[in-house]
Amino acid sequence: MFTINWGDVPTWLAVAVASVGGWAALRQLRDQQDVIRRQTIQLERQQAAQIGFSWESANQIDETIDDPIWMGVVWNASSRPILDVICRIEPGPGQGFDLEAQGVAEIVDAGIGSNVSARVFLRPRLDRMVPLIRAESRFGFKTSVPVNDHGVARMMVRFTDDAGLHWEVDPDLHLAKLKSRAW
Repeated sequence: MFTINWGDVPTWLAVAVASVGGWAALRQLRDQQDVIRRQTIQLERQQAAQIGFSWESANQIDETIDDPIWMGVVWNASSRPILDVICRIEPGPGQGFDLEAQGVAEIVDAGIGSNVSARVFLRPRLDRMVPLIRAESRFGFKTSVPVNDHGVARMMVRFTDDAGLHWEVDPDLHLAKLKSRAW
């Protein structure tokens, strides 16, 4: 016949309480890890989310351009630099983002009179990439794609933040983290 050894009951109760406590501690640990993971992702996106991107006709800045061409504009509103910035253009639907900029220049506001300024290109050069865009700076990426022939062209930009993370802003201005960069 089975008999209860009353001396073992406190031990079994201690095991049960420890098991419940261990389960609760593991659950809290998992919850904290989820919070840390979400905060890390949010911090990673913080700088990248402060990068502005648009595209427009380059002759809005450089009036010497006879036939308007598309230009991507990237501005760094973060307090840290971004690196290896490249814009590509899709001239028409389904044509792919294979064409890169052919010239880059910093865009600055130049005073042209009393309380009046205009955007101008500073130090334009033939290149497809800007190796560094400092905080509060803005760059134009000129393409060879004519605005008049490709009115529905779209552009995207890729860059690396100062933590070495790779990012892309697509034509719908959606920010996505990339595992690696092909361009």
